Amino acid sequence: MCGIFGYIGDKDPLKACLEGLKRLEYRGYDSAGIAGLKAGKILLYKSEGKIIELEKKIPSKNLKLELAIGHTRWATHGKPITKNAHPHLDHLSSLAIIHNGIIDNYALIKKMLQNEKIKFHSDTDTEVIANLISYHYQDNLLDAISKALKKLKGTFAIALIHKDHPNQIIVKRKSLSNRLRRQ
Repeated sequence: MCGIFGYIGDKDPLKACLEGLKRLEYRGYDSAGIAGLKAGKILLYKSEGKIIELEKKIPSKNLKLELAIGHTRWATHGKPITKNAHPHLDHLSSLAIIHNGIIDNYALIKKMLQNEKIKFHSDTDTEVIANLISYHYQDNLLDAISKALKKLKGTFAIALIHKDHPNQIIVKRKSLSNRLRRQ
């Protein structure tokens, strides 16, 4: 089980996310992270352990982020170490994603993306989602997400931000009940 939190609005997104993650820490406590947008760039902070360890890695509590997403993790793919903590970036550092669930066919998709010369930095299925969306991205984020999610098998929820879309946090889910209704 993991905890996902995002904030876009008039309050400080970093403070809102940290507070939200503290409330969700019971859902995952082996690592945590926050990604936010500032002046067209994604800032990323991750840590092993509890939220207090993440707070130590953030250089300033006054970063003035435009929006933020955060995650507390209970590891399913990859050891509970910093490189596997969420959020994950795509290979271009253009989007950050957090994820709860399991992608059953991540290894197959990862191999396909590696054949396209895309490099990975973690052992997670989440980084595969980030790179698959990036692979399909051609100035239409919702289209890229739709194409990518159609290829994923599993049950999951995601939240993501993209540097070219500074006023959006995109959230999507695919649940077992959704798959059962379609059959």
